[in-house]
Amino acid sequence: MKEEIYKALKLKYEAKQQEAKVNLSILLDMRVGVADHPDVIDTADGLLKKYAEATELLSILKGDVYEFVKD
Repeated sequence: MKEEIYKALKLKYEAKQQEAKVNLSILLDMRVGVADHPDVIDTADGLLKKYAEATELLSILKGDVYEFVKD
């Protein structure tokens, strides 16, 4: 059961990381996305924070994998 929880958390954080990365890429590379967000700086800042949080959580999870899944 612990391994399944670990895998689920890993997938969740990877998905959140990828979502933020794609949205930030769209915001920066495609002018279409900017029209919906008049305050581009705050929007980009929020996306970077989401990416950083997911990256940090993945790092913690991967670094302590044996602590989480051992009996």
